[in-house]
Order: sequence, then C-alpha cells, then structure tokens
Amino acid sequence: MRVLIVDDSAFARGRIARLITAAGHEALQAAGGQQALQLVAESLPDAVTVDLLMPEMDGLALITRLHAAYPALPLIAVSADIQEATQREVLAAGARAFVSKAGRMAVLIEILAALPGAGAGTFILTLLQQDAFTEMMNQAMGQAANALASLLERRVLLTVPKTEIMPIAALTEFLERRMSAVDASIRQRFQGQVGGDAALLFPTGHAEILVRLVLENTELPGFSEIERAALAEIGNIVLNATISRLGDQLGTRLNIGLPAVNINLPIPALLAMLRVAHGEADHAIVLLSRLTVGEVHLVAYLIILLPEADIRRLLASLRL
Repeated sequence: MRVLIVDDSAFARGRIARLITAAGHEALQAAGGQQALQLVAESLPDAVTVDLLMPEMDGLALITRLHAAYPALPLIAVSADIQEATQREVLAAGARAFVSKAGRMAVLIEILAALPGAGAGTFILTLLQQDAFTEMMNQAMGQAANALASLLERRVLLTVPKTEIMPIAALTEFLERRMSAVDASIRQRFQGQVGGDAALLFPTGHAEILVRLVLENTELPGFSEIERAALAEIGNIVLNATISRLGDQLGTRLNIGLPAVNINLPIPALLAMLRVAHGEADHAIVLLSRLTVGEVHLVAYLIILLPEADIRRLLASLRL
C-alpha cells in the first residue's frame, strides 16, 4: 500500500514514515497542502495521513479538498489537537479516522490494515523495480508518441510516471477512486508464451478531446463511427507499443489482436468484460499515462492483465 504522509514537520513525517515502512507499506511525503495535492494527482496513493496544524493550507482545508476531488481516497487525520470538536470537524470533512500524535501511533497501522484491499496481494515494488519498470514503459511510450505525432502532425509527449500492480479483484475500487467514469476504452488481446489483455481507459472528456484533435474541426454529437475508428487507431498505436515492449522484455513474440472500442461503459461492466476474456490472468499492471498534444494535457490509464507468474517473470527480467 502506498501512503502519503502530509506534515510540515520533517521529524513527524520521518517518524510516521518509519512506522509505515516497517509495516511493509510504501511511504511518500509532502511538507504542505499544495505539494500533497500535486503528489496525490501524480502518485496515486492508497491512503493519506494529514497533519492538521500546517501553515498556508491547514489540514482541515486539505482534507476537504481531497475528499471533494477523491471521495473514495482514505484520509486519516494525525494531530496533536485531540479536542473532540476538532475530531468531529475533520470526520465531517471527509476523514476516515483520527489518530492522536500523543497516543499510540501503532493504531495508524491498524487503521491501514482495515482499509478495503489492504494486504490483498498487491505487489509492493522496490524503488529500483519501480524505476526500471517505469523506464521500460516510457521507452514504449516514446515509440507510441512518435507514431501519434505523425498521425496528429504535431508534437506529442507520452509518459508513464507511476506503476501499480494488483490483483484483478482490487481493480474496480482502484479505478473508481480515481475516475468518476470512463469516457472510452480500447482493448487488445495478446497471445503467445505470455497471454493476456491490454486496455487504454480515458476519464470523462479526455477521449472526446483527443479525437477532436485527430479529426480537427469535427463537432459531431457523441462518438460517431469515424470517431470510434480514430480511437481504435490511437489505442492500436499505444497498446501495440506497450505489448511489443512487454514481449521484447520477456524475449518472446506476442500475437496481438485487433482493437475493440467501448464508449461510456461503466467501470464495473468494463472490468467484468475483461474478466470474461482474460483467461488465466489474475493480476493487473496499472499505469497512469500522461499525454500532451501541443498545449493540451490529457490522461489515460493503461492496464495490462497477466497471470501472477508472468508478472513475476517480468519483474525478474528487469536489470536492476
């Protein structure tokens, strides 16, 4: 589990970080509210601890903003202010729990352990594995960006800043915590010595903006056949680059199927469809993809479904 610790005190952050890492979790740190907002957007934590007494943006304001933007994200207030009125206020603002800095801090680990999905088999990558995997995927995204730049006839930057690996059973909650809905999804199956599915998911509004860029001035309502075809081509470029890089890393050739496009499919329905098709795959690699086209910034989630044994092979193949 990745936990973001927000506290203006370096001493307090270090104390909580040591406690969290000793329990087997990954600790991220932010010295204030603005940095925390940025890290939540970029690093996709599974939970956030928030000190209440901080300069510039206090903890209550941060909890209020995070809860409004990410209603499913567990927020835990950690403070020396143990007044009952304070506790009621932060819980009303969206915090799941309150932990006293003056009390038994081990209760924080108990709270994390009780969160949905905790200890459900999620891979906790070392920093070296995270860096190596991110570098591998960014090489694939560089190839995809070049192909998209030719298609769009403008500069394209496509990067993958973070990677998560988790059981498929945890995928629905993970995605619903980060997206209210999926605008469009493109899926491609691959087979060979390694078999699974890859899918590209766009949050609401992002796929529509992208196809407008591809088709320039078209303003057809909804997604027309030509817009679906444009999405299929975009997905084909990104997913082919991803699957090809995966095969190269494992030293095998993979047969890649045709792209399938779905529009406005609810997350549970989309994942149910993937579960039917994934065969023996029981884990998901989830990558946040940042796509910049000229001055337009978009995001998409890239998902690769694989059996756990193949994911372990992939991790073992990384040169650390």
